[in-house]
Amino acid sequence: MRVDRSKLIFIALLLLIVLLEVVYSFHHKKVETIAPQTTAIIEVKPLPVIDQEQGLTYNEANAWLKIGDTFATDADTPQVIYLSNQKVLYVRDSQLFSVSFNKAPVSLYRWESTAQAQIWRLGNGFLIGSMQGTTGVFQYVRPSDKEGMPFEYHEIKDPRFKDQAYGPEKVLEIKYSPETDLAFITFAQQPNPIEYIFDPNSSLFQALQLELNVEPGQDYYAHSYFLHKPVPQKNLVIINPVKKWADKTFTFEDERGTIFYSKNDINSIMRFGDLKVVQLKQILQDGGSPQYYLRVKDKANNDFINRIGTQAFYPFSEKMWHEDWNSFHENAFYHLDAKNLETVSYECDICKPFKIKSEAYSLDSLRYVEKLGPLLKFTQNGNDVLLSLYDATRYETSTNGISQHISQILMKDLALHETSAGDKPFRGNEAEPKKTIELPAMQNSEQNTNMPVPEDVLKVVSDQFFSGSGDASPSVLYRKVGTSWYVLIETKLYVFQDKKLNEVGTLPIKTTIQITNYSIGLGAQDFTKLADDWFVADTVGNRILKLDQKLNIVKELPLPSPSAIHITETEQLVVVSLKGETLLSQQLDILHTTEIKYAKVPTNQIEAREISGYDIKPNSFYEDKTTQILWYFDWPGYLRLYVPKTKELRSYYVGLMYNGSGDVRIIPYQDKILIMFDNRIQLFQHDGTWIKTIDFPRGEPDAIYTNTTEGENSFYFDQPNNMIYLVQGFRILSIDLLKGEVAPLFQQNNGNLGKIIYDKGRLYFTLQPNIEQQFSNEIPAEEDWTEICNLEISTGKLNRYHMKGKWSTDRLDQDQLVLWSYDKPRGSTTKGVYMRYPVHELNG
Repeated sequence: MRVDRSKLIFIALLLLIVLLEVVYSFHHKKVETIAPQTTAIIEVKPLPVIDQEQGLTYNEANAWLKIGDTFATDADTPQVIYLSNQKVLYVRDSQLFSVSFNKAPVSLYRWESTAQAQIWRLGNGFLIGSMQGTTGVFQYVRPSDKEGMPFEYHEIKDPRFKDQAYGPEKVLEIKYSPETDLAFITFAQQPNPIEYIFDPNSSLFQALQLELNVEPGQDYYAHSYFLHKPVPQKNLVIINPVKKWADKTFTFEDERGTIFYSKNDINSIMRFGDLKVVQLKQILQDGGSPQYYLRVKDKANNDFINRIGTQAFYPFSEKMWHEDWNSFHENAFYHLDAKNLETVSYECDICKPFKIKSEAYSLDSLRYVEKLGPLLKFTQNGNDVLLSLYDATRYETSTNGISQHISQILMKDLALHETSAGDKPFRGNEAEPKKTIELPAMQNSEQNTNMPVPEDVLKVVSDQFFSGSGDASPSVLYRKVGTSWYVLIETKLYVFQDKKLNEVGTLPIKTTIQITNYSIGLGAQDFTKLADDWFVADTVGNRILKLDQKLNIVKELPLPSPSAIHITETEQLVVVSLKGETLLSQQLDILHTTEIKYAKVPTNQIEAREISGYDIKPNSFYEDKTTQILWYFDWPGYLRLYVPKTKELRSYYVGLMYNGSGDVRIIPYQDKILIMFDNRIQLFQHDGTWIKTIDFPRGEPDAIYTNTTEGENSFYFDQPNNMIYLVQGFRILSIDLLKGEVAPLFQQNNGNLGKIIYDKGRLYFTLQPNIEQQFSNEIPAEEDWTEICNLEISTGKLNRYHMKGKWSTDRLDQDQLVLWSYDKPRGSTTKGVYMRYPVHELNG
């Protein structure tokens, strides 16, 4: 049989074509297909078919769909984000791909769940945002010139995005600076938006540190910055720096204030509300790197200095802005030349703005030798003397009328003597044996009230005013007036109605606190209502107030520490105060006054109470042998006079200490009794009749809470001369009991002042000039010293001596000043060592 040759050739060609298609299909699928990374949410499809040898071409990619501002991540056709004649960035089937033409694609990111993504073009890069579950996910991609890397890719991770669910739908606006390639991103957040800076060279959103202009009397958080909430912007807002200060250091301004950005050695990102940055200054710090400061102006054209990276706003000092000033402490600066030492320092009290303090000292006969940390060494008349920069900036030269002179802060070096072992409790009470005595039981109640308070009233007060850590308790007073319950919280008066507190108004009264490791509010101890008038015992203000319905003062009557108001059957008022029981008319006219009466204490209310640090403090107890009266201070602020023989008691409300680290002291004085607090003295006759109050409010800045000094409440009572010398905070006060006059003898702010020791018209005490180091175990060697101070009371002359280590005055023993120090390691609360110094060696 003859076969047609042409047909055979045709069949062979057809079989060859089929074979080639099978081989090509198998080969292509094995080499070009990326195995799908399957999840329960998304089915990942194969990549587009691309010839291995030829690869993807520009024409093919150019035919794909171009993405706008948003896209669906799970589209099954390619969507182009970026295209050039060399590479393409595209999205397909929940993956972000990078492809160089004629090369295989690379998967940069895979979305685990379907999302609607947002794109923002930042210069030549792209910020892509989406939500994956409850977490905001952002990527940044930009073309790269690096070999083998068509695109630079960053996945931006921030744990806050997961907690706060920051995603593209929370973006209020993005401001972009082409000049600096920085983006400022504002996210919606309650109650106020939050701002981030994105630098493409990093992989993080960096939160702006909010620095607000703190004005006296202004609530820190009630700032106009928060009133300028951004209006959502769909498109990018272009913003460029108004000033370039240094490499990678810029200032931007917008409707909400100023942004300061620096990622060089300053390394800070801050937002200033309603402030403009005027100047940037570098000040050298002793023993450390330079510190940077900004001069800023508010809308009223007032100047402030901000220490970069802090919330410290200092009043502006023109002299401190000179180039040759140095800093030895974050809040203190100095300038030294051959003739003068000038200082500028900023003092801060709790919750109060900084105050500027400037000093200028003439060096007179001093010749500068060298600097030893915060100590300056000079020679004077051939002798070495030292000067502490802490003393130069913190010593109050105006105290006691002494003229400003450098001699008040110069020190002589003092050699260490031999030490001996000893035990002494740190900041403990005077060692006295515990004892018990039969006294009336403590009459403390949980609520300051005239009758039992309903549970629903207590609950609403607790929920509204006692949330948080409980470290601060406001002054609270419950009173039932008529059929209604009223609650006074500090100065705000509320009435309980409809299961809630409704504000009545603000009372024109004074309040105070006691501070230890928590604070207790103290305010008015009583109030009542008669017809349309309110009557209030303004206890801290030492007066009785008559108020109208709008709580305006109609009349006031001075009375010392009024603590209770009663209405008689004839609608007159009986007010209890230190003066006694005073009968008043409704017009606050005094009708007559009687002493507070003794009341019989039932036998079942007499119990054994401990005279110790846990019940009645030893310093707060006194037994008068002549009158047979037991005087003691009882919580929460009462002076008790108890006669054991007759079991009778009378009480005066005297309040609490301001700095609760010390004890109320009861001291016999001639034919009188002193009740001494840290900011006032109550003077009584021996029979319990009140005589007068001597007030001496605490100074500013104050040494309270963690800044309480070792010598706090230390005193010397010079009875023959009717004088008391008392350590109060950072100062020593002289109190004239006859004249009622109080004056500061010594004050050095932010120094750890030790216990005062009196001898022959002089006060001796120790001083560590930086209280921030009082509990530190790592004090630099050049700062680990104590000053032994000798103050001549009559002239105010002050001698200082420099001694290595941390020492505290303990007592005077046979013309020797005994000093006490920790045994090693520092911080032991019991073991210590003693050192003795003859007093005559410290007198000149």
